[in-house]
Amino acid sequence: MIHVEWANKDHSCIIWTFSDDWKWEHFKLAQQTVGVMIGSVEGYVDQILIACPRQHLPPAALSHLRKAFEYIHPRSRLIIIVGSDTLLSLMLNTLMQILQAKILHFAPTKQAAFDLIAAYNDQQKKMANSRIARNQ
Repeated sequence: MIHVEWANKDHSCIIWTFSDDWKWEHFKLAQQTVGVMIGSVEGYVDQILIACPRQHLPPAALSHLRKAFEYIHPRSRLIIIVGSDTLLSLMLNTLMQILQAKILHFAPTKQAAFDLIAAYNDQQKKMANSRIARNQ
């Protein structure tokens, strides 16, 4: 199974939690649920996907992952994978290069994922302030 829920009160981040026995049907349902969740709020939403320590990808992973990239909600901002194994990281990095996707990141822990989001938010604020200063 895959459980999805809001990570914070302002609904700017969703957590996906994968059990060790999930199937691609579960992923598709979770992706649809996440689409509804993102559609229910204004602005962009980050996502943190937490893999089970014993995580094994179901069969036909590469084709399913490629399809998953095609259906990422347009208001998804950062997608951070926590606890991925070497094979999953390799497949996702390959897909990111093929599809020229810059949305996907990796973090060793859930806290590191939140830290990455905070650093990205700080960077965005600095860039916005810099643009404002140049226009004055």
